[in-house]
Amino acid sequence: MKIQSQQKGTFGTYLDLVKGKRSVEQSSDDLLFGLLKSLSETDPQPIPDVLSTSGMSVSEFATSLQTLQELDMVNVGEEEDRGKVVALTAGGARFVSFRGGAEGED
Repeated sequence: MKIQSQQKGTFGTYLDLVKGKRSVEQSSDDLLFGLLKSLSETDPQPIPDVLSTSGMSVSEFATSLQTLQELDMVNVGEEEDRGKVVALTAGGARFVSFRGGAEGED
């Protein structure tokens, strides 16, 4: 009998909600900004590390990463010692600093 590996998808998202790791109200914009903010703290980062700390499913992460690349907010490259890495562009860094400052204001 072959056991299939379980991928985090809809059920994984459900478990995150139950465990309080993610709120129902978290929009795709919040996920994108969370990813950008994470990249602003340590830049560049190996893609597997970013995925594991993002709290996103693989499909959410792939879609978010593609969207951020299309918006020219991140670059994906390859480093000899770390494999594929993702880093903020100058525009992505400006967006994080602008939105981060705006969130603190009421």
